[in-house]
Amino acid sequence: MILVISEFAKAAGVTVKTLLHYDKLGLLKAKRNKTNDYRIYDKSDFVLIQQITLLKFIGLSLNEIKDIISNTTFNMDDIIKMQLDALKRKRSHLDTVIESLNIANQVIQDQGDLEVEHLTNIIKTTHMEARLKEQYKTDVNLNSRLNIYQYTKNNKDFSTWCSEQLKIKDYAKVLEVGCGNGLFWKKSSHKYPDHIQVILSDASEGMLKDARENLREIQRLFDYHIQDVQNLTYDNNSFDMVIAKHMLYHIPNLDQALSEIKRVLKPSGQFIASTNSMIHMSELEKIVKDFDHTIEYNPTSYAIKFGVESGQRILNEHFETVRVYTTKDELILTDIEPIVRYIKSTVGNARDILVGSKLDAFEKYLKDFISKKGHIKISTNAGLLVCSDKKRS
Repeated sequence: MILVISEFAKAAGVTVKTLLHYDKLGLLKAKRNKTNDYRIYDKSDFVLIQQITLLKFIGLSLNEIKDIISNTTFNMDDIIKMQLDALKRKRSHLDTVIESLNIANQVIQDQGDLEVEHLTNIIKTTHMEARLKEQYKTDVNLNSRLNIYQYTKNNKDFSTWCSEQLKIKDYAKVLEVGCGNGLFWKKSSHKYPDHIQVILSDASEGMLKDARENLREIQRLFDYHIQDVQNLTYDNNSFDMVIAKHMLYHIPNLDQALSEIKRVLKPSGQFIASTNSMIHMSELEKIVKDFDHTIEYNPTSYAIKFGVESGQRILNEHFETVRVYTTKDELILTDIEPIVRYIKSTVGNARDILVGSKLDAFEKYLKDFISKKGHIKISTNAGLLVCSDKKRS
């Protein structure tokens, strides 16, 4: 089957002008009729125009397409998979930009103005939240961070201390927001009455899956719900206790989340929040910055948003009574592996920077530090904030 350019354009669903442009670029060179020098096309050109149309549709430029099809070994499946990954990254970036602009627009509506510095902070925070969502799809990174706490000097990790502070009454209905992998309940559920109902909620389906797996051998009945703490789907006055462990500083709209928590809490209920102090792991932050100040590890930023020091003021805007309980400890490490795993699992650029020779250099830096000091000591400082509202009781 041989077609002239007008016939081929109609059959291929493109314009003659497009075919002439492709011919000029060398993307789809037409053959020539020896008699009249007309451009002609055959069956093989149909295959090529279909490939060009597909690659153009999925977002590749004509120059990129030319490079691809000129390579006789190119695999269309591989090209599609690569472009799919690229488009997913672009979509994630666009979602982050849209969210940042929505927040900025809300600030303008509330305050009537928006300084450039404030907008910059919104963009940074929203970008961090996007990375956080990606990081918390499963509990792999969370487990890497929790692993470092086994080196506690007092042989009592924060979860154990936290469970000792919680006073849950029999037949209570408990909601945990941002439950993570559920290991807190695996360690502590035996300490609580048999007839409590515990709902574990998280925005990550992957985290809830890990929580179910971790708690499958425990007889106590748990319910698992995908929930956004900023927009809970539960009725007013539903729970005797709401728990938020080390997660409020990750919430974009903290005021909205606290309003939702208070809404679903019974008038006589308690809200329990855990968080870190401004000085939590300050030694580790110094070690990282002394090695390479471009590595993003800044735990203080979380505590500024919602920490032991700032949490009481923030919660007092929603609850009449806020009691603060703190605990201090030290981690004593002579092994560098848990430190490296911890830093690479945090939100930031450490996972990208600490690779290859850079990772080798950092590990040597830690080994030299331990060789000189005998160990690495990291101070931990965290707390519980227990909230209630006597006026509602």
